[in-house]
Amino acid sequence: MTTFHLIKVVSGTVTNIVDQTVVSTTPYTALRWDPTEQQWIFNISTKQLAPRATYYYEVKLNDGTSIQFNFALN
Repeated sequence: MTTFHLIKVVSGTVTNIVDQTVVSTTPYTALRWDPTEQQWIFNISTKQLAPRATYYYEVKLNDGTSIQFNFALN
């Protein structure tokens, strides 16, 4: 993985475009591949995130491809 960024936050009808690298004291512990389960695992604290908002992330992989995903908080 080369980068892991928060790229957009949508709250109601308001969209905020951001380019914020996700920071970790241990590189890329928030997102990792589990070869046994054959799936990506995403662990991030949501304590500082706003409720009723959707967060959009992009992960750029070493092979030049990228994965985009989002999640919302109630």
